[in-house]
Amino acid sequence: MRKYKPKHAGRQAKYSLWSVAMILIGLFLIPYSFFVVRDAMPPQVEPLVIEETITPIEKVLPAKKVVTEPEDINLLAERIKYVPYPDRGDLIGTITFPSLDSTWPIYQGTRTFQLDKGVGHHVKSVLPGQKDNSVLAGHRETVFNKLGDLELGDFVTVSTTAGIFDYKIREFRVVPRSDRTVIVPTETAVLTLITCYPINYIGTTNRSFIVVADLVTMRAHY
Repeated sequence: MRKYKPKHAGRQAKYSLWSVAMILIGLFLIPYSFFVVRDAMPPQVEPLVIEETITPIEKVLPAKKVVTEPEDINLLAERIKYVPYPDRGDLIGTITFPSLDSTWPIYQGTRTFQLDKGVGHHVKSVLPGQKDNSVLAGHRETVFNKLGDLELGDFVTVSTTAGIFDYKIREFRVVPRSDRTVIVPTETAVLTLITCYPINYIGTTNRSFIVVADLVTMRAHY
């Protein structure tokens, strides 16, 4: 009697041979891809680090360092920037008179609206800390009512978003209110304070009391 042989037995044998062949091919391709394909890939290198450009002033004057040397102050004062630049009426910072134990806000502009709130910054002058003449004005009845009590050598500190700036008073003078020389440009960083004179006088006046101070210490916020 002939034994029973399933019709699909031959197919199973073919499939088994095909499976064995695929396994052998796979075993061959694994080491091939490891040695050949890997060599074809671009070599892996460490990412390139690009150093930021550092100017000489940044090398000798790092951020927030207290600067006192006149040459360094002038160099850094040229770099002081206000971003964004304040619009008229914006709060710029504060001004402090250590010897008078008083601090007042500084606003952009010298119109009545700004002067009624605090000290006003003359918009045609540079901002505090910058190289040139920064002019601030205030009413003698309020924020600058003790300006006459200051002495030569006293300090005035202005704090803004750009930094902290210490000025040393070197001059007092009384000029006509029409005198425009108080807002002329200067070669160094100067702070000029203006109020009406006489300070304790009640009524209108045609004279101004001027305080001139030089920037001697600065701490820039960058």
